Amino acid sequence: MSDILVVEDNKADEVFITRAFAKRVPDISITVVRNGADALDYLETHPLPKVILTDLKMPRVDGRQLLKRIKQSAKTRHIPTIVFSTSDDFDDVQSCYAQHANAYMTKPHSPKGYEKVAQSLADYWLAQTVLAQ
Repeated sequence: MSDILVVEDNKADEVFITRAFAKRVPDISITVVRNGADALDYLETHPLPKVILTDLKMPRVDGRQLLKRIKQSAKTRHIPTIVFSTSDDFDDVQSCYAQHANAYMTKPHSPKGYEKVAQSLADYWLAQTVLAQ
């Protein structure tokens, strides 16, 4: 089982995210899929992750559609789902929370920023929070 399912279509962002977790919290298992459709397939065919970290703007099934499907399903609605986007547009933030995102974070602009995000996500969602199974 993955601790975190990362849904990210941008290869550079994927590298930043995976390197940051590997450096700051190497004991956490990360699985990366390229878009929301692949995430939905993964959630149907693999053990469920503890947390989902998803980009917002992706091909096929975007982050909003993915979030809506995750939160509508009794099987997956309990999984904390964090939107991780370059957008800080008010409408994007509001629409994600309206779809029951557990958090909305903007992507940092440096590798050190990604490391801080990785550490804070691991500390809060995987170390301090009691998650449903």
